[in-house]
Amino acid sequence: MTKIEWTDSTWTPIRARNLETGKVGHYCTRVSEGCRLCYAERMQPRFGNPIRYRAQDREKVELFLDADVLARPLRWRKPRMVFVCSMTDLFHAEHSDEWIAAVFGVMAATPQHTYQVLTKRPKRMLDFLDWIGSRPGESPGLAIDHADEALIRGGYSIASSARSRLDCDVSAWPLPNVWLGVSCEDQATADERIPAAIIPLLDAGWRTMLSLEPLLGGIVLRDVPGFNGTNLPIRERLWVIAGGESGRGARPCDVAWIRSIVEQCRVADVACFVKQLGAVPLYDSRPGDVGTEVRAVNGHLCYALRHPKGGSPDEWPEDLRVREMANRCQR
Repeated sequence: MTKIEWTDSTWTPIRARNLETGKVGHYCTRVSEGCRLCYAERMQPRFGNPIRYRAQDREKVELFLDADVLARPLRWRKPRMVFVCSMTDLFHAEHSDEWIAAVFGVMAATPQHTYQVLTKRPKRMLDFLDWIGSRPGESPGLAIDHADEALIRGGYSIASSARSRLDCDVSAWPLPNVWLGVSCEDQATADERIPAAIIPLLDAGWRTMLSLEPLLGGIVLRDVPGFNGTNLPIRERLWVIAGGESGRGARPCDVAWIRSIVEQCRVADVACFVKQLGAVPLYDSRPGDVGTEVRAVNGHLCYALRHPKGGSPDEWPEDLRVREMANRCQR
């Protein structure tokens, strides 16, 4: 299980073995300001993997596809929402197409679960989808073949009932139980990543996610090139998550940015999930906020919230208490 409010479980089958300690953790590299306070990087010392998510630390770890972790969803009987590669980026340049295909193979073989995949590397994601889609109609089977090979190569023995799922006949592509998306932290990253990924994914029939977290600036979706946020015929295939930054050194999140995203989703009839206001939620004076307790934080006027991440909706202005979930799409 997980503390991430918009999912049920996390699943990171691509892992990193620390060459000095022999312990297994994870590895990634930063690509933009939204990565600066990466929670996954801060957690690595707990795994005996005291590295930075920087290119300089790549030589300190051995990346590998963990067959045991890869097989876990095959053993989960109860349907669940699964956040894929929460501790790294599935579409990192160091992850081979074959590894990524094996992950998609397990997702294809477990239609009872709904998977959520986020990336800050939209081009790499589309390159992979082009690679695995080079043989029309064969993509799900090809992915399952890669999963099967990875499990056998890893010496992993799974129960016959789970094994039979890898042998299932699937033909649906895009996978109906998978949501693909990008993370954006401000208008600049939204302008870059949404046209590069979300629009092509929607055109191809994928269910898509926008994680606007940690918000470091306002985002107006209708201003994104090629993306009309007020007229979305594909609204049932789009899901938006928003939230401020948390953790030590968290940067301020103007609650007006979150409020704007909620309003934009309302106009477009798109599902929206407000995860948290962040550790430094800047006060947004509105009539509905009269009487809201405020306090000064590092010279900023902020909402006075007890939850350290601003993650308790009971403490928010009523119009921000929006936690709409994406559909659990199953075959």
